[in-house]
Amino acid sequence: MLENTGMKTNDMAFCREKLLVRHSLSVKKLSSNWARCGLAFLLLTSLLINGCTSAPVPIAPSAPQHLDYLFPNVPEYLSGQSGVQDHNEAWRALQAGYLTQASAGFSRALSVNREFFPALVGLGYVALAERQPTLALERFREVLVDEPSYVPAWVGQAESLLLSSMEFEALRAYEKALALDPALDTVKRRVEVLRFRRLQNLITAAQKADTDGRHVAAAQAYSEALEISPESAYLYRGLALTEREIGNVGSALENISHANSLEPSNPNGFIFQAEILESMGDLEGAEQAYSEASRLDPSNINTARLATLRARLALSRLPPSYRTISDSVNVTRGELAALVGVRLNSILSILPRDVTILITDTRGHWADPWVRSVAQAGVMEVFPNHTFEPNRILQRGELAKTVDNLLIAIGNRFSEKVVDWKNHNIDFSDLSPRNIQYESAAMAVASGVMSKLRDGTFQLTALVSGQEAIEVVDRLLDIYEEAI
Repeated sequence: MLENTGMKTNDMAFCREKLLVRHSLSVKKLSSNWARCGLAFLLLTSLLINGCTSAPVPIAPSAPQHLDYLFPNVPEYLSGQSGVQDHNEAWRALQAGYLTQASAGFSRALSVNREFFPALVGLGYVALAERQPTLALERFREVLVDEPSYVPAWVGQAESLLLSSMEFEALRAYEKALALDPALDTVKRRVEVLRFRRLQNLITAAQKADTDGRHVAAAQAYSEALEISPESAYLYRGLALTEREIGNVGSALENISHANSLEPSNPNGFIFQAEILESMGDLEGAEQAYSEASRLDPSNINTARLATLRARLALSRLPPSYRTISDSVNVTRGELAALVGVRLNSILSILPRDVTILITDTRGHWADPWVRSVAQAGVMEVFPNHTFEPNRILQRGELAKTVDNLLIAIGNRFSEKVVDWKNHNIDFSDLSPRNIQYESAAMAVASGVMSKLRDGTFQLTALVSGQEAIEVVDRLLDIYEEAI
């Protein structure tokens, strides 16, 4: 084989020796490299072990875990403190979920300066993240004692109260934070949600209390609801209803009036306002409210009640002497003229008027307008000396004559609908058919407007009470209204 290579023996020995030297150098170099790698590995392991016990682990950027927490910013006058860096790193740890490291960082910042209150708020948020709302609340409140305008503490307090299921108190804290910083959109959304839920709960409570007859509690719930929604006509109506049940009529009127100003298209609100005003004796105000309700929805109004109210209102506008006619023991000619002129004005309006009639003794009398009205219509007599004698006591015969005149007027206007009472013969034990006043008395009795006395007499000269005169006039009005 050597022969085939053409190499001498000495040359071969030299090559073998050279190869051995190179192999030895390679082994030494490899050993040296392994030694260096091992040393580097030992140093790295040592650094890692030492780092676990002394140096902080860098916080890798990640999505914040507590978006509802508001960063406790450092005021400018504390920005030069040495704890600021620890404070900021602790907040990043909190948002990354490293609560132990966050707590340690805030505590270090606070240990440097006990007046560094942002770190105490940070510790409050750590307690909150650990679901310890009581501890968190203590920390936030401690800060707010000295720093009542520090918004992150108000937000933290609200979060703590919310975690404790104290929604109303949480709402108040959120509202305080929002008042201090209106740009907090997240807080604004929280406030809106909590207000809505609070409003729903209060309305439910108010309705239940009202149903149970606990009107004071219902009123309190409506009042609290109005603090949340001060522009709600519905709430003002509910409060007005409960206030009236309690007996606070003035407050009820104020609330329903406000409701109607907020929602002027609701007829029920005006009906309720009219009822309150009517109960208070304000007939003009009640009539206006009923009229507005009728304008909004004619089908929703009690026309009979409105008519009665208007009659009462008209009566209230009359002179005091008119309103006391019902109490009169002996009614006068002037009082009867006023009764006819006021209550039977619709009948007088269909009669021809004689405006040339002269009356000389009623000027200045409270019933003068109605005396002239009945005299011009020919319903009551003016004496030949042009006097009416309004203060003279009325007799039954005079009343019968007035009734007769009015029945004739109604019969002439509605002849097909009115019974002819002229041909009815009425027996009176004190009045013969030959008497000049018999026909009037007979017609008044036959029509049912007046009646005999218990002994069968009519007694033309008997006096008439105010109440009796009113009843006679009302019966005439009934006959007229049936005829039209």
